[in-house]
Amino acid sequence: MQNKRLLSNQVFAGIGLGLLIGIIAGLSVSPVVKTILGTLAALLGAFLGLQGSLFKKGETSTEDLLAMSLRTGSFGVACALAIVGGVLLRTHNVLGISIKAQVDQWIEAGYTENEAKKYVVYDRLKLLPDETGNLEKVDSNTMSSASGFLFSKEEMQNYCISLSLEKYNGDTKNTLDGFQLMNPTIQAYANILSNYNDKPTAQKLIMQSVNDLICHLAKPDVNYENFCKEFDQLIIPSDASTSLDNMRNSEMIELSIMANEILSWTNQSDQSELLAIIQKIICST
Repeated sequence: MQNKRLLSNQVFAGIGLGLLIGIIAGLSVSPVVKTILGTLAALLGAFLGLQGSLFKKGETSTEDLLAMSLRTGSFGVACALAIVGGVLLRTHNVLGISIKAQVDQWIEAGYTENEAKKYVVYDRLKLLPDETGNLEKVDSNTMSSASGFLFSKEEMQNYCISLSLEKYNGDTKNTLDGFQLMNPTIQAYANILSNYNDKPTAQKLIMQSVNDLICHLAKPDVNYENFCKEFDQLIIPSDASTSLDNMRNSEMIELSIMANEILSWTNQSDQSELLAIIQKIICST
C-alpha cells in the first residue's frame, strides 16, 4: 500500500510540474519565459531523479527505478499536452478580452460605436478603416503609442484614455503601477512621479493636468502640430523653471494649469527631466 501511494505521489508530482512548465511555455511569447525556464531547469535534474538525491543512498532498487520512470514519463506527457493547450489558448485568445468587450470599453469611454470599432481594428491589425470600411495601412513614418510616441488624433485619444486616473479608479498608486506596464517613456514619467509618493495629492494633480492637456490636444479643432512647435519654443533647456513659467502664461488653459502644478509641487531638480519626458510623450515623432 505504501509503495502504491509513493508511486501515485510521483505521478502526481510529475504531472503538476509538467503542466506548470508547459502552460508557461505555451501561453507566453515573451523572452521572460527563457529566464523562468532556465531557473526551473536547475531543479528538474533533481526532481526527475538524474542526481538521485530523492532516493536513499546505495544501490537503486527496482521500486526506485519504477518511481523515477513514472515521474519522468508523467512529466513529459503532461508538459507536451500543456504546451499544445497553451498555444491553442493563446492563438484563439481564449483568456483575452473579446473584440466585443473591447468595443464596449471604448463606447463606455464616450466614443461612438464606429469610432470604437476603428480603434479596436487599429489596435489589433495596425490598420485604419476608412469611411467605407476598407482598411488602410498606417504611414510607415508614423509611430503608435505602443512604441511611446503620438502621431495622430487617434493616438492622442488613445493616450487620453490610457493615462487617465479614472481608468484606475482615481487611485494614484494603482495608476503609477499601471504606467510601469507601459512603454519606457511612460515608465520614466511614473518613476519621476514616484519621487513624490509621500505627496499623493501632488501626484494626482500633476497626472490629471498632463492628462487634461493630452485630451485637449486630441480634440478635432486643436492644431496639434502648431502646439508642438510652440511648445518647443517655450522650452529653455538649461532653465526648466523659466520654461514652466512661460507655459504658465500661455493662453491655452490646459498647458497653463499643467505648468502651474509642476512648478507648485515638484523639486527644481526634477522639473527639467519631467518636462523633457512630457514633451517626448506628447510631441516626439
